[in-house]
Amino acid sequence: KMIPMERVLILVPNRGDITAVSCAKCFNIGRCDCGGKIIPRNYSEKFLCSLCGTEFLSFKCSHCDHREIRAFSKGSNRVASELAKAYPRAKVGIVGEQDEDDSNLLVSSYHDVPIKVFDMIVMRDLEFHFSGEKFDSEERALLKITSFLTNLKNSGLLLAQIRKDHPFSK
Repeated sequence: KMIPMERVLILVPNRGDITAVSCAKCFNIGRCDCGGKIIPRNYSEKFLCSLCGTEFLSFKCSHCDHREIRAFSKGSNRVASELAKAYPRAKVGIVGEQDEDDSNLLVSSYHDVPIKVFDMIVMRDLEFHFSGEKFDSEERALLKITSFLTNLKNSGLLLAQIRKDHPFSK
């Protein structure tokens, strides 16, 4: 049974389109020699290191030499595009764009959460917050989740995507 929702917020870890690629065969994450993630450059065949800016003309897996990629991590723009295709009657928007106020399905990175009230908030890839480099990343994650609750109607629904064996899900 569908729950009637007027405004839904989808939270993803990053802005943009594809924020990391991996090998389509072995799923090895594409990395530059400096250790940075390899990302697509402006919908072209070229790739760019997210850390040092080195440009790559093509992708070649460092593990199995396969040349086909898959999106490993999707940003807010890519998620919004995929939602618009999946739900053609929904008004899908991205936080920070002009159509944001008219949207009933709004996509945002965790960094750009709007100050609005929603019927439902979906938190994708929640482990992103728990796996921070700082020693207090778990406390920061719980604080962030609590702050999202202020954006939720009293009768609203909060959905979190996280591994079922993660301590937070128990």
